[in-house]
Amino acid sequence: MSDIPASSNSTAPAMVVFTPSLAPRLDSESLVNTRLVKGLQKTGMEIEVFSRRCGATPKARNAPPDQQGPRYHMPLPRLRSLLRALIGSENAQAAKYIVEHAWGVRLAAAAARRVPAGKCDIVLSFGGFCHIAALKYAGASGIPIVANWNDPFPGFAAPPPYGGGPNTPLPWCYRRLLARIGRAAAWHVFPCERLRGYMLRFLPEAAATRSSVIPHIASPVPAQRGHAGGRAFSLTHAGGLLPYRRVDVFFEGLAAFLAGRSCSRDLRVVFIGPQGPELREAARRYRADGVCQFLPEMEPEKCMRHLADSDGLLVIEAQMTESIFLPTKFVEYAQTRKPILAVVPRHGTIADLMHNYGGGVVADCHSPAEVAAGLETLCSSRQSVASGRCGRLDSLFTEEAVVAQYSAIFRRVSSKSQAISRAVRSEVS
Repeated sequence: MSDIPASSNSTAPAMVVFTPSLAPRLDSESLVNTRLVKGLQKTGMEIEVFSRRCGATPKARNAPPDQQGPRYHMPLPRLRSLLRALIGSENAQAAKYIVEHAWGVRLAAAAARRVPAGKCDIVLSFGGFCHIAALKYAGASGIPIVANWNDPFPGFAAPPPYGGGPNTPLPWCYRRLLARIGRAAAWHVFPCERLRGYMLRFLPEAAATRSSVIPHIASPVPAQRGHAGGRAFSLTHAGGLLPYRRVDVFFEGLAAFLAGRSCSRDLRVVFIGPQGPELREAARRYRADGVCQFLPEMEPEKCMRHLADSDGLLVIEAQMTESIFLPTKFVEYAQTRKPILAVVPRHGTIADLMHNYGGGVVADCHSPAEVAAGLETLCSSRQSVASGRCGRLDSLFTEEAVVAQYSAIFRRVSSKSQAISRAVRSEVS
């Protein structure tokens, strides 16, 4: 493998990326980060990716973008359960930080050997602990850092039921990392406005004026079939649900919807993903299992074909006071241009987007009656479903739109590289 050429010998900007996960892994973090890297490669950027979890075989740098793999893979063993058992939950958080910090330092050293600082124009880092690697790598030369926050960090401070919420006391080591990356990064990127507002409670004030909201990139959508006359309306959910998302509200609403119709064969609800037996039992408790089908997890391409062939799509969120997430599945759903039944908190990212751009029906995740009404709306609107008129959501998540926004940020921070360099060096020293 050859190193990225020095920027003085090439007109293409050179970038180092630190990410916790990358293809061919199939977790959400891997999917959205891999799509962004591939999209940036298409603009001509020379990119080296350093990842914790990937499993891919590195390819030649001049290979086509869809064949390029991560350059460096440094796994980190999962120690959380063991640490909690041995030293308790609070001490485990500090111990986890020590392990992650050591990993970040090693990853930065590996990046420096592979891509000398003089050959890198910009650093893109995903997630809290990857920011450690970015700070260590960029510190010697002041390379501009763009810090991406796909999820709340640290995870134990995420909103309930996922974490303790924004008032969770943070150990000193986490506060210090957030302060350092908040001040040193040339720019911060969040996938939605509500996550940006949530994280700005933890980041220093300076980060607010150097931040943007740029959503995830959706995957390509396969050819779609139209609704066939006489076929049951198919509503599909993809991905895991339990334990955080309460499915009883949906199934109670589904049962109420079925009770008000003369023929239950007008609807088929498909769940793709894990926990099939548990979901089937929940549906049975509400006598709604007769219209449900439970399929196992499948590769993204196959899953997208199922979504594209469905008449409508279902998303269920946890019962939060405010949802600050932009789920990857919702981005995928929007790209199909099929109507969405969103069983979500009234105050949240999905509700915001659908109120502003259309795309389907929003039902309060605490209200079975709203779920039943949403099902009635979708099933009685087959003509609009067949014609694909379901709002402008899909235009937000195209590769062209997202990459253009990132490219604008890279140009902006590069023009301020001297000031950025001083800030980064002061944070690392």
